[in-house]
Amino acid sequence: HGLSVVVNSWRLAVELGDAPEVNIIQLGGHYRQEREDVVGPLAAQSVDQLRGYVAFISADGLSTDFGLWSNDVDTAYLYEHVVRNARDTVLLVDHTKFQTPSLFRICGWDHVSRVVTDRDPDGQWKEFFSGHGISLICPETVTGPAEAVPEER
Repeated sequence: HGLSVVVNSWRLAVELGDAPEVNIIQLGGHYRQEREDVVGPLAAQSVDQLRGYVAFISADGLSTDFGLWSNDVDTAYLYEHVVRNARDTVLLVDHTKFQTPSLFRICGWDHVSRVVTDRDPDGQWKEFFSGHGISLICPETVTGPAEAVPEER
């Protein structure tokens, strides 16, 4: 109860709308119909009025030396503002984003505290995250079907 979620995605706002205990704040800006989101200077100006939140963002590519990347300038620009004003940033990416730089930089690793991904990255990435104080969260590897737990008698 009392949770406020700031979104630039129209689709996410609609999905969250089913939860009456969630206060949804929809950013204004340039609406991109193909992505069902808003970006641009108006969205960034709205974000610049906010502080003290935890940001959950994604990226199109990552590199250890340059940070987080986006395929388009509008998303990179908005996410840069989101990360700059957040008290904490959680990066949500799948395994294909590691060592796949894109064109536009979002931010450096100094802004990220946690990375949530679908598979364990290779040892180089684990060492990098550990050395930078970044927590890595991924599901446990499942090697086969769960074994039945015997009943107690």
